[in-house]
Amino acid sequence: MEIKEIYQIMFEAVKHRSIEALFEGAYKIFKLPIAASDASFNMLAPNYPPLPQGDDAWDRPLREKKVPYDIVRMFQDDGVIHRVHQNPHETIYLNWGNFTEMPRLTTSINVNDNVEGYLAVYCPREKLQEWHFPALQVVADAFGILLQKQSTDTNVVRRSFFRDLFAGEISSARELQKWLDICNLQLTGDYILLVATPRERKKMTSLRYVGSCIDGARLPVLISQNDEKLLLLLYEQNINSQRGDAALPELLQLIESFDMFCGMSRSFDSLLQANDYLQQAQSSLMLGRQLSTCQHIFPYEQFSLAVILDTIYSQLPLSSSIHPILLKLRDFDKENQSNYFETLQVHLMSMHNTAKTCEQLNIHRNTLMYRLRRIEEICNCDLQQNSLDVHLIISFKLWERFHGKTTNVEKEISAVRTII
Repeated sequence: MEIKEIYQIMFEAVKHRSIEALFEGAYKIFKLPIAASDASFNMLAPNYPPLPQGDDAWDRPLREKKVPYDIVRMFQDDGVIHRVHQNPHETIYLNWGNFTEMPRLTTSINVNDNVEGYLAVYCPREKLQEWHFPALQVVADAFGILLQKQSTDTNVVRRSFFRDLFAGEISSARELQKWLDICNLQLTGDYILLVATPRERKKMTSLRYVGSCIDGARLPVLISQNDEKLLLLLYEQNINSQRGDAALPELLQLIESFDMFCGMSRSFDSLLQANDYLQQAQSSLMLGRQLSTCQHIFPYEQFSLAVILDTIYSQLPLSSSIHPILLKLRDFDKENQSNYFETLQVHLMSMHNTAKTCEQLNIHRNTLMYRLRRIEEICNCDLQQNSLDVHLIISFKLWERFHGKTTNVEKEISAVRTII
């Protein structure tokens, strides 16, 4: 079919302003079954024609009016969703992985350069023709026009509210209340902010679907998508509400079921603090992924110390943050086959608990006392000085966190040594 004729058919279909008319126009072009969903994988209308094809991945969405999660996972595992989002105006002939025997043409439906849905044509190899590829883009553009017309002002306003809220642009209670009134939102109780992202990069583009499933769970949560992450604002926390008490465990269980990582802030009581607590969730997500191999959920409470240490490390070289005593003891131990560095570290981390220190080092109390006196002599210091105590604890924590890194650490350690 000529491209001019394809445009004419879809132009006439768009004028009717109905999904059904678009399906009829697309079927007139391809004479093959058509299916379309929104970005959350809810079907825009029944497949056209609404007949089973003997393919579970095609027939179940027709029956259930949405793409079931196990089929979404098939698209993810085969890299289909990732490729569609990476190349939003490309027609793909999906004939690999789970779809080798039941191939189809597919592409995205775009509105203002955002992927708002997916389009598919059930197309066996023997019926595939070269003109099908540009033709599906024309059809997808027609669906995009209709979806844009159906977009509600409420969604646009709420997106603007979330953007300003999370960016810290809302600075007064009066301004906040105006936004809540405009968006018709009533938020109560304390809040928790969560930032969730898929474990694997090729699953990044299923976020709209995950958000739709969380929304369908009827939890007290507001959902926003930012780049490659879901931002989740949970409310009704820490109040006398059974709904609020049960919401967090249920939400975390949902997030884990989608094989996602999630950073979680502490609870807070004012939405004007949202930007600060968003940073907590983002920081714990970033460090949790670096430091933990067995968790999905990273509470800020658990990773706050690592966040603080990372902040120090990013702002100051080790030569300015680690106390010179650590380097002096490390060098002395190397030269004399002694163990003063570990002794001081264990003693400080046990909060000067003599019994615990001796047990961990497997030494007698007298040996510990001797070593502590020698440390004071070697380093010319007073270990009972409170400010020194705090600095040394921070220094040992920085040492534990960053000494294994190779980039610039040895140079910085040398810088510390030169000032001892």
